[in-house]
Amino acid sequence: MHLRRKIIAHSDEEEMHYRTSTFPVFEGEINIPHFQFNEGLHLEENELFKLETLLRRLKDEIASFFYKVSQNNPDTLHQYHEPKSWDAFKKNDV
Repeated sequence: MHLRRKIIAHSDEEEMHYRTSTFPVFEGEINIPHFQFNEGLHLEENELFKLETLLRRLKDEIASFFYKVSQNNPDTLHQYHEPKSWDAFKKNDV
């Protein structure tokens, strides 16, 4: 749960590697900010095995759930959703 709250569900600066810096351009007239983040999980081998086992179980349970839905109520799964931002995109013919 600690990993879920601090790393997986949220970007938490206490639990990530990051670097900020600047570099000059135009002979020092302008400084450009540069940000580097590494929010990857650093787990021990036994933690990776537990996580992989959990993810496989979740995937299997989700697949079983949607299989049952597709048998009992297939129309529920006949959908297409466009994000609201897509409307503005289509209007501008970008």
